[in-house]
Amino acid sequence: MGKLKRSVNRFNPLLFLLLVFSAFLFSCEIEPTYRRERAAEEIRRICRDEYGIEVRLWDEGDTVWIHAPMEMVSEEGKFRLDEKNRWEEEIQETMRNVSTAISRVFMSSDRRPRFYCVVRSNTKRIGIDWYMLVFLPDEMRHIQSSYYLSIDTSRQYFEKVISFFFPTPDALNDDAGAHIRPYDVSMEEFIALRIYQRMLREFAGEDTEENYRVNDIAVRYDSGTLRVEFDILLEEFGPDIPRPLEHTVTLVKETLSMYESFLSPTEVIVADRFHEQQRRFSQPGANSPRIRREQDFGLLERYQVQFYLTRAAHALEEREYDRAFVFYEKASKIPNGEFHGNFGLGSVLLYREEYARAIEWYRRAFIHKPDNDDVMTNMGICHYSSGTFRSFLRLSGKARKKDYLPARGLLERAVALNPQNYTAHLSLGQVLQSLGQPGKAKMHFRLVADESDQLLQAGRAHVFLKEYEQGLTKYEEQMRKDIEDPAAYEYIGELFYHRWSDALPADPVQAKEYWRESVANYEQALEFESEAAHLPLAYLYAAVKNYPEASRHYEWIIEEYAEDEIKHDSVTRAYVGLAEFALNGSRYGRALSLLRKADRLTEENPLLHFLYGSLYFDTGKFREAKNAFERVLEVNPDNPSARYNLGLTYSRLDEYEKARRELLRAKDAFRSQGNTEMIAVIDEGLESLKSKLSQPSSSAGSGSY
Repeated sequence: MGKLKRSVNRFNPLLFLLLVFSAFLFSCEIEPTYRRERAAEEIRRICRDEYGIEVRLWDEGDTVWIHAPMEMVSEEGKFRLDEKNRWEEEIQETMRNVSTAISRVFMSSDRRPRFYCVVRSNTKRIGIDWYMLVFLPDEMRHIQSSYYLSIDTSRQYFEKVISFFFPTPDALNDDAGAHIRPYDVSMEEFIALRIYQRMLREFAGEDTEENYRVNDIAVRYDSGTLRVEFDILLEEFGPDIPRPLEHTVTLVKETLSMYESFLSPTEVIVADRFHEQQRRFSQPGANSPRIRREQDFGLLERYQVQFYLTRAAHALEEREYDRAFVFYEKASKIPNGEFHGNFGLGSVLLYREEYARAIEWYRRAFIHKPDNDDVMTNMGICHYSSGTFRSFLRLSGKARKKDYLPARGLLERAVALNPQNYTAHLSLGQVLQSLGQPGKAKMHFRLVADESDQLLQAGRAHVFLKEYEQGLTKYEEQMRKDIEDPAAYEYIGELFYHRWSDALPADPVQAKEYWRESVANYEQALEFESEAAHLPLAYLYAAVKNYPEASRHYEWIIEEYAEDEIKHDSVTRAYVGLAEFALNGSRYGRALSLLRKADRLTEENPLLHFLYGSLYFDTGKFREAKNAFERVLEVNPDNPSARYNLGLTYSRLDEYEKARRELLRAKDAFRSQGNTEMIAVIDEGLESLKSKLSQPSSSAGSGSY
């Protein structure tokens, strides 16, 4: 029995050739069902009539392009995957039906194209194109093996299909595929794509990414020479871990040998940039025409851009912001990646709170897509955030129009271009509220609250409308979808922060409960690795004079961000908070050190001058204190606290008339705010000045008796 079993399993080459020859004869006897000139129309008809799918096709030389719009992204902005991380059944069925229609026509056509490229576009919420480029002879071999010989070659076939996603803002609402730029794909570009894809799988795949640090991969043809260059660091060493250079040479040779009958002879250069080594060799091929230098390599460029964007996103997740910046910069230097690279560079700088630099990169992205509402939205957010920070530095919560008008203009243009850009509506509402236009702000908040399908976004709009229960309902619904979503806890913390602020004057008992709820939710956000929760927690603890806890959060911000000089806004606020605690505890040396560190991070710093003035006043350096308070009032002449402190400083310098004048102006400012407590304090100070002003030896403004 053992011998019989082995003989049955033994491969019979004669039988194999007979089967292939029979299949060939069988296929030759059948009259082609479809003519090439009508192939596109037939695929469109089958998709529409049999499967209810609308597609558009372009026949470009030896390449047919097929555009199929489908909803691949959920309302929450995530790919529609099931619990096994596979596409939902509805999407799988649509994909199968489109592929079936293409195969039916091309397999029974009188003249087949060399390539076809399916572009599945997500046209709602987020613009994404999913490219799948198929070399038709590969598909024919797969079908013959699967159906005629019953050999499962699915894995080998799909490894040869070029497949990648590309973020495409122009795909939004474009069901007709007007944003597609079809062209005739060359064999050289396909080979370059195959090598590029294989290198990504070998060095940056799920099973190998821990072994290598991939900094760059570039594959291109240059006047008939194939150049493969890479910067890959081997992070794990072992006998089973291939070295990048030799492994790349092997896979390049394997790929070229698979298709040598379709290529002209090729010179190959494989260069390892990291180790400054290279290999040069020749690969035989058929006598096919060489590549034209002006030929389009659009798919290869898109694939390379997608690699850079993916690596940048991964670096951001790891908080490697400089590394993310480098990848976005590389993407920006590729023709198909200029917009995405510039937009990404702006976004890294926005996260780092370097608003002026972020705006410059967004402007470069704007040049490539002047009607892109996302660029306008982010530029508007930069202007608004920068203005809010300047308001903080001026010791005044009152907005200055010159800070917020650029933000308002950009956000209004964004919502005009895309009325469903609810991020822009929400930000515009905040800008209008800061400008003292609550009625107009409410209109935008209401729109977001009623129409946005993003729960957290709608919840924030309810909070800004002071509809706290509705906002909490939205947040809790989001938590039921993802119990570990830190943003949900952050926003609930923000909600109770607002309720605490609102309740403080009238109901201190209820306010205390809201304070506890706010702290509890921000603390929960920290449990899920939220970084944004540290700053509001510091404010909350400082408000109840729990300075040790507040200091702990400020110090975390400084420890995490100060060395890399990122998050300038947050780091400055942390230094300022710690400096205030040090001043309150009469630790003047520490306060001075912290203020100097904050001073290096910002150019316009009246708040820091105010604190310098307070420090100098407490340590008896009244001339320095006077200069500091005057510098505050140069920027913000309406600041009552600085004017009051300046009055006290003049009194210590025996300049009593100047002291009286500043205290009276401070009194008027506090009266406009309704601050009766400070008015009473100032009245006491003015009363004590009367006796000094009445002394004959007093010389007004002279600083001496």
